[in-house]
Amino acid sequence: MWKIVTQVPELIDIVLDSFIHRSVTNRIGSPTVEIMADTAVALASANVQLVAKKVIGRLGRVRLWYLF
Repeated sequence: MWKIVTQVPELIDIVLDSFIHRSVTNRIGSPTVEIMADTAVALASANVQLVAKKVIGRLGRVRLWYLF
């Protein structure tokens, strides 16, 4: 299923945005965050370069958001 999602970059954007938003609003190590992390790994396994690029870009924005 994740291979299909990775073939449409717009879907990856939606999924990653949702994951990162939920991760920021939940505590690290919570079951919700752990499940999303596992799912993100499955998503990345279908298209490593694209998912890695998008995650790194988004985490940079999240970090800047916390600083200001």
